[in-house]
Amino acid sequence: MRIDSYRVQLALERPRELQWLGRSFSPTAAACRRAIGIEIVARCLSDATQPARAVTRVLPPAGRGGPEAARGSWWAEWLCSIPAGARATACSEALTWATQLFAALDWARLPGARIGDDRRWDCPGGSRVSVHSKVDVRIELEQRPVLFLVPTGVPGPNWWVTLALPALVTGLVDGAGSVPAQVVALWPASGQVRILAIEPDTLERAATTIAQACRAMSGPPHRADGARAVRTL
Repeated sequence: MRIDSYRVQLALERPRELQWLGRSFSPTAAACRRAIGIEIVARCLSDATQPARAVTRVLPPAGRGGPEAARGSWWAEWLCSIPAGARATACSEALTWATQLFAALDWARLPGARIGDDRRWDCPGGSRVSVHSKVDVRIELEQRPVLFLVPTGVPGPNWWVTLALPALVTGLVDGAGSVPAQVVALWPASGQVRILAIEPDTLERAATTIAQACRAMSGPPHRADGARAVRTL
């Protein structure tokens, strides 16, 4: 069972819609924009250039694989196989996302920033629960990380889940010393920013919320997984 911030919020706000979530992944422009955008921003930083120029170095030419970042990328084959109009849409969405992220931070003051620092934690004990987090930028400040996210849409009533879940997963995967001091999120569509200070009770609340999502998605057998996980920190 895959758990991520989208599924947790759906379980809290619209649990009936969980049944419509597909188990298989189908590439679309919206589904791939972040993955391609991460490559574009990384190229901006490595080549000291802007997203509009970096995109030409990242995306493969139509009809064949690209020579650089696109090689080995899971989205490259799909991007080359779709019609020109769909490809243009995918490129436009990725470039927009990358530009929003690139323009949001003063990169000159953030040496060593890590782009696309995603994590996955598999619950032990025979459980089939895996918790996934997406982190767009990880920054080390005073020996503790700060995570930066660029979600889509607008922050909903449970916006804190989007910020707390990556902090919990980072701690579970990398150890207690890696738990971020803060998680910052920018919703470009609405211009809203949220900052969440990460304290022990924040992690406990996130674990409990994950357990609630597990119950909504598959019933009582997983009810204790989230709460048990946070005690390992």
